Amino acid sequence: MIILKDIYLLFTRHLKKALRMPVWLFIGLSQPVLYLILYMPLLKNMGNTSVLPTAERFC
Repeated sequence: MIILKDIYLLFTRHLKKALRMPVWLFIGLSQPVLYLILYMPLLKNMGNTSVLPTAERFC
């Protein structure tokens, strides 16, 4: 049970640290969304390559 207590103490410590500077929390949560927005146009044509099968080949 001491492991659960240690986990709880570390979790609360890091949570308090993160809540003191909410800007970093916002940046950390928005980074994956920004990657999706920026790189989605590059991944759009990835299904049209000859390496990946398309739905037309299965018909």
